[in-house]
Amino acid sequence: MAETWAAVQGLAPRVLRLVLEWRHSTGQSCWRIGNWPGRASRSSAFPRWSRVSGMNYHVVEARHVRSHTVWLRFRDGTCGEMDLGSALQGPIMEPLKDVTFFKQFSIHPEFHTLVWPNGADFAPEFLHASVQVTA
Repeated sequence: MAETWAAVQGLAPRVLRLVLEWRHSTGQSCWRIGNWPGRASRSSAFPRWSRVSGMNYHVVEARHVRSHTVWLRFRDGTCGEMDLGSALQGPIMEPLKDVTFFKQFSIHPEFHTLVWPNGADFAPEFLHASVQVTA
């Protein structure tokens, strides 16, 4: 376990969040993915991930609303607000606690998610799952 954790610590924060979320939701170790006989495909083994289409989670528009709240619109048409204040944990997110710096986000042209000048970002899947849909 200690060796695995040491290897995981070198991953980018976004990847680490996805790995830990998957580990928590399935209770399985990552090394087992795709390693059992009789599986049809990796995605069919995990229904939650089989319905994920990365394209639908692309952030296409973002606006600062107030404090640490942003309004987002995704490629699939979902739009709404979310307060990211409680998600600002860890050293990479520390500068974002300053609202002036927080407002400096942009949409990454390749990864289609919110990014900041210091390299902080959020997984678009996290943003999509956390947005409070507004009418």
